[in-house]
Amino acid sequence: GAMIFAIGVALLGSILTQRFTNSFLMRMNEFPELSETFVYTAKKSIGTAVILSEQLLAPFKTNVAMAARESFLHGWRILAYISCGISIIGVIITKRIIHKLKAQNQEEIYGI
Repeated sequence: GAMIFAIGVALLGSILTQRFTNSFLMRMNEFPELSETFVYTAKKSIGTAVILSEQLLAPFKTNVAMAARESFLHGWRILAYISCGISIIGVIITKRIIHKLKAQNQEEIYGI
């Protein structure tokens, strides 16, 4: 149980990181003036991107920080969709199990 939970959390974390990175890199294409080194370092996390953006001049300072925040929210939106999907699957499986258990219980009680 705990191992599966840990794997699930790690998988969701990987998805969030991947979605953030992809979204952030797409947004950084709008700013070819920024060095590849800056973008490579900034894509590591939202925190890194926001901290590095503080070193930039306007309008890059605001634009990079906004891109990082929007990319992070994009990743969380994807995680929300995935979590909803997992929850719906869980409800369907639970409903089927309960239905089977009720049927088995009725067989035992009524000999049906």
